[in-house]
Amino acid sequence: MTTLTTILLAIAGACVLGLLLWRRRPPAGPDMQPAAKPDGPLRVRTAIHSFGANTESLDVAPVDAAPPASAPPAALQSFTLMRRDSARDAEEPSVFQTLVEAIPEPHAMFLQVTGELDDIDEITEAVKNEPALAADVLRTVNSAAFALTTPIASVHHAIAYLGVSYVKGLIAQSALARTLPASAPGSEQEAAMRRLWKSSQVASATAFLLARNLNLENPSVASTQALLANLGDINLLSLQPELAPLYAPGCLLLERVQEQQAALGANAAMFAALLARRWGLPANIEAALEQSLLPLAVPPAEHPLQGPELATAAVVYTACRLGDAALFQGLKDVAGFSLGEVRPVELHYIPAYLEAADIQRLEATLQDSATRRAINRTLTAAGS
Repeated sequence: MTTLTTILLAIAGACVLGLLLWRRRPPAGPDMQPAAKPDGPLRVRTAIHSFGANTESLDVAPVDAAPPASAPPAALQSFTLMRRDSARDAEEPSVFQTLVEAIPEPHAMFLQVTGELDDIDEITEAVKNEPALAADVLRTVNSAAFALTTPIASVHHAIAYLGVSYVKGLIAQSALARTLPASAPGSEQEAAMRRLWKSSQVASATAFLLARNLNLENPSVASTQALLANLGDINLLSLQPELAPLYAPGCLLLERVQEQQAALGANAAMFAALLARRWGLPANIEAALEQSLLPLAVPPAEHPLQGPELATAAVVYTACRLGDAALFQGLKDVAGFSLGEVRPVELHYIPAYLEAADIQRLEATLQDSATRRAINRTLTAAGS
């Protein structure tokens, strides 16, 4: 009974003490306001646990607070890239078919250089067999643009200095020039043709360097695809000189494709794929040419390639835009070529492609000192 009495007295004492403390609390005032809700989305402290990893605390925003994907510029929103299944004529536009039939078979050297001709000794032999081409290689390497203290007299040395990929472009140009209709000397068509070829040479050399530095499976494939990316434009221009204004300095890729589609009902990528098929080029080259403009118009989720093949496509497209920047926009140093927030409309989707292909380090690779020097040497050669 004594124990029960003690417990009851203790409970009563606690109640009395609590009542006294409550009565002595400070009165509510203007400073006693509910805590303000923080501006912006509520952030939650959470912990991520994974097997074999340490627990760490991260700030995680609610899912619905994620920033929206960058919307395409207005010029892209109103643009539709035509493909073979969307052309005015279902399978092959008749105007293109007529043009394709008007172009003769390419010189054997062109087919050789677009195949497996990658060894410097084989390239040297091919060049030596063509005196005019050998003279062009030596003229390029000894031009004032390179300011060599000692002239280079050896074709092999010249090729090693300029790079195999760049010289392959010279060979391809020389080989096609033998079969395409000649441009009038000093004409707008001749100047446009020169810009297209030099852009291809810059793109080919750049694609090889980037693919090699990014550890892609076959850099020579990327180099060849970039070399041929302007194949449709070059052949269209050779047959229709009136298209020359589309390749004037300052003209952008998007404008060029829009004008081609308006005038011809198709674009140069489609024409290049038709040529590749007619000339018996490898199927992967034909497919690459047909898809070469997709990064201009669609995000990577809509591209038919994935994985390493998508990485190659992204590298080739980026290298081609760098070639265009050099020959059509006057780029002199790769340091001025940006894939960041302020970039040309033609490169809008490229950051997404780099992420999808897991080659986000491409931009850093472009600015690597050794790569930058090598590409800038190619830009110098193209400007000579």
